[in-house]
Amino acid sequence: MIHTSRRPVRRMVFLFTAATAVLLALPSSPARADAPISTADLDCSIAFTVHIDPALSARKRQPQHVSLSSRGLTGTATCTGIVDGQQVTGAGRFGLSEADIADCVLATGHGTFVLQIPTTGGIATLAGKFTSVGNVLSGDLTGTGQVLGTEGDCFTTPLTSVTVIDTVHVGR
Repeated sequence: MIHTSRRPVRRMVFLFTAATAVLLALPSSPARADAPISTADLDCSIAFTVHIDPALSARKRQPQHVSLSSRGLTGTATCTGIVDGQQVTGAGRFGLSEADIADCVLATGHGTFVLQIPTTGGIATLAGKFTSVGNVLSGDLTGTGQVLGTEGDCFTTPLTSVTVIDTVHVGR
């Protein structure tokens, strides 16, 4: 019969836990110029395409859970206003990720977005949250959206993506 002590294992677990706590307490990196901003007052027209997963189809008779994603900062944001006291100087990039309950007529959900926009102080990055009910947005984005084009029609061909123009106020 082999007899072993559990003391070394306990000591290793204790040391690993202590080392992990120290690492988590350290700052992850120095502050960067493109860190999320604290204040914004922007009026924007934002054009982007979102991909729908799973595709929407009228064959599914009840609303379903879907994910919407722009797949990165693929949208274009034309904004006027101020970010962290700096004037916007040109068009920016936009991306979002959203979880909805949707059918072929209406979508309701919530998501997150990232807006990178040039200002007199350099590129500013704004990350925020929003809620959507149909074409109305609220939260860090407030305003309306309009669907301009689609891949699929939801009734004869599953709907896999939509192109949207949001007319919104971005503010905190």
